[in-house]
Amino acid sequence: ALRALPGVYNVEDNIPLGPRELRIRLDENRASIHGLSFDDVGFALRASNEGLIPSTFKDPTSNEDIDIRVLLKREQRRSIEDLLDADLRTPAGYLVKLEDVAEIDLARSYARLYHRDTDRAVIVYAAVDRAQTTAVRVNETMQQRLGDIESRYPGVNIVFGGEFEATQRAFADIARVALIALLAIYAILAAAFRSYAQPVVVMSVVALSYIGVVLGMFIMDYPISMFVLYAVVGLAGVVVNDSLVLIDFVNRERAGGAELRDALRTASSHRFRPILLTTLTTIGGLLPMAIGLSGGSNTFGPFAAAIVFGLAVASTLTLFVVPALYLLLEDVQAWTLGLIRSRRKTDAGLAGGPRAA
Repeated sequence: ALRALPGVYNVEDNIPLGPRELRIRLDENRASIHGLSFDDVGFALRASNEGLIPSTFKDPTSNEDIDIRVLLKREQRRSIEDLLDADLRTPAGYLVKLEDVAEIDLARSYARLYHRDTDRAVIVYAAVDRAQTTAVRVNETMQQRLGDIESRYPGVNIVFGGEFEATQRAFADIARVALIALLAIYAILAAAFRSYAQPVVVMSVVALSYIGVVLGMFIMDYPISMFVLYAVVGLAGVVVNDSLVLIDFVNRERAGGAELRDALRTASSHRFRPILLTTLTTIGGLLPMAIGLSGGSNTFGPFAAAIVFGLAVASTLTLFVVPALYLLLEDVQAWTLGLIRSRRKTDAGLAGGPRAA
């Protein structure tokens, strides 16, 4: 199945075939007629091929015993035919040829057998031409083709490893890292603004940056790889800078006595140039890598493209979406505060009304 996929080559496994071997299976019915067992056949073959050690003798010049080995001459045990010409002595004392009581096959077995978690395992691996496909795409295709292998062969399971397994593990790790990063950013902003709501407005640009990442991958025809996800995590800490300076300017204007809408207009106009310059400098530094001016890279190209497009879209939308969300937040807070005050007045009126006699 792997060899049939485009872009996949050097398909191999970890169970190489060993040298040729003789497989001798005892015919129980014929052997029982002569009173022979499997041990008798094994003994005769070992005697013919390796010889027997009936005794030992003491070498006067050595402290060790030396085996006395009785075996056939070399010219009588050089071929398979010589080995199969062995005679088996029956309990009755007469001789029987090996081929009369056994079936003999010439085959090749595996040189090595591997295990994983005490289970027999076969590892099939291959190389991938990244210009045509990716390891993740190949494994996903194989999952579709071999998804029913466990139902068709009970007791057999299949594990997709290699780069695909490492990528899946990395995705899970990145998700945890991203959550920790967002919580850390929120905690820092909440301490700086002394508010639990304003950090949400500031961090809203993180979601806006993801729009740019998806758009950039589509335009540049890059796959969503592990390095793109690394860029997304790093992008979360970069794009909040623009909305941070914008909200901070709004808060300072309001602290100076400006009305809410006037503060938002002033902040958008005064922070436009700093936001634009910081965005352009970052994009200018990463754009050559993103478009591959010095040579395309499947690793750093998608990484740079994710940051470039994510930052461009987030910075543009910051000047429009963040002020609107800030205004919406103030409206929600005013409505909530009015609702609480109205309920308190109602409760106070009920408590101070005429009592029943």
